Amino acid sequence: SAHVIHHHLMVVMPLMTECCGDIDHSPLTRISMLSLLLQLVDRSDISAWDRYAVTLVDKVVLPNLVWTSGDTAATIRLTAVRILTRVMERVDGGAKIQISKVLVTSLETLESCLDENDARIRKRMAVIFESLLSCCEADDTLIDELVLSKLYPKLLDRLDDSDDEVRVGFTRTLRALICDAFPPREAFDRTGQFFEYILKHSLIHLDDPNEEVSKAVFSFLSQISFYNPKVFVELVTKARTRHTTPERCDALLKTVSQP
Repeated sequence: SAHVIHHHLMVVMPLMTECCGDIDHSPLTRISMLSLLLQLVDRSDISAWDRYAVTLVDKVVLPNLVWTSGDTAATIRLTAVRILTRVMERVDGGAKIQISKVLVTSLETLESCLDENDARIRKRMAVIFESLLSCCEADDTLIDELVLSKLYPKLLDRLDDSDDEVRVGFTRTLRALICDAFPPREAFDRTGQFFEYILKHSLIHLDDPNEEVSKAVFSFLSQISFYNPKVFVELVTKARTRHTTPERCDALLKTVSQP
């Protein structure tokens, strides 16, 4: 059990990387190992395993996020995503930065999880990407500007997800994208096209029939006006005439450049 193996990780971790590091290995063995690992990171004291966290993510979790067909493969991916979510929630400081550097090298794999059929995976990807993007505040070289310019539309698309919980989750991801990961506008978005694209798409959902979604979008938008106040005022003012709840737009306009 997890209560036992955390005392023997020096021996167990190489076994886990051997069994789980290759997607051609027995699926049932990988499920068993990943389930045990989930218990470990979920229930054990973080000091028991944090020194292995980077290896765990790189050699055990990420290989099992690669898409393959079948229900068993889907179960493996869900378990791997659950592990990664808990790791990102529990580690901090330098360990989290190191894990994030590993994740950046596997962005293509992470991005593929955004389109998973299982909403539970998509919901957790919102947390994972939020954690990753938040790390850019401490290390502004973590994600290359070109990578960011290709990533943000894929995250923004999740506001159109079929699951409302996923949509709410990605409003927090998008907040981290702009507040923590986007470089200063003068260096990254000089023409305002990135911010304008995000804002136009998000304002549509400010009028969402699901109150939880519309509130989450409002919260997100209220935190990003600083990035480009001119574009923000222009687009929110235009949206006001089309919205069934123009008072939300009025409230957003009050967030701009408050002394």
